[in-house]
Amino acid sequence: FRSDFGEPSAGLRDHHVQAAVVRPPIGLAGLLTVDLAREARVACLPEGHQLANRESVSVADLLPEPIIAAPPSLGPWRDYWILTEYRSTPAPVVAEAATFETELHLVASGHGISVTAMAAARYYSRPGVVFVRIHDLEPCRVVLAWWPEDTASVADLVTVATRISSIPQDPPSASTSPAS
Repeated sequence: FRSDFGEPSAGLRDHHVQAAVVRPPIGLAGLLTVDLAREARVACLPEGHQLANRESVSVADLLPEPIIAAPPSLGPWRDYWILTEYRSTPAPVVAEAATFETELHLVASGHGISVTAMAAARYYSRPGVVFVRIHDLEPCRVVLAWWPEDTASVADLVTVATRISSIPQDPPSASTSPAS
């Protein structure tokens, strides 16, 4: 099961799957989880942006910037990625993106910035977009999540996930931009 921004619960919300790998918060109380990984959050900036050449940026650097957001219906997941908990006023959302591809296109086109996980820098590098580590922001989590009533069905998967979670992770690199 693959999902876009429209379903950050990856099928758990509607019980289409018994377990899923997700990035909390997804707005579902009562899920059981095993942490699989933590990774730095990064600013996704248009190439040539005033912050793009820095090794890292702060949350305060990003708050006044026009931001690309997921649809409002995603509640806590959207709020997490637009840094709502750090703001005293609403985020200056200039565009909404239902997919990560759309978000990257809008950033590359100079419409605004976004906040994403370091994995994006590794797997979605492209011309016109620069990823810069946010040094004063807690890493995001990647978890295996499931409903308590499905525990017996996913027990083997949970065992494997628990073993994976005990493997030390490599530290993320500070800044990644597309190869020239």
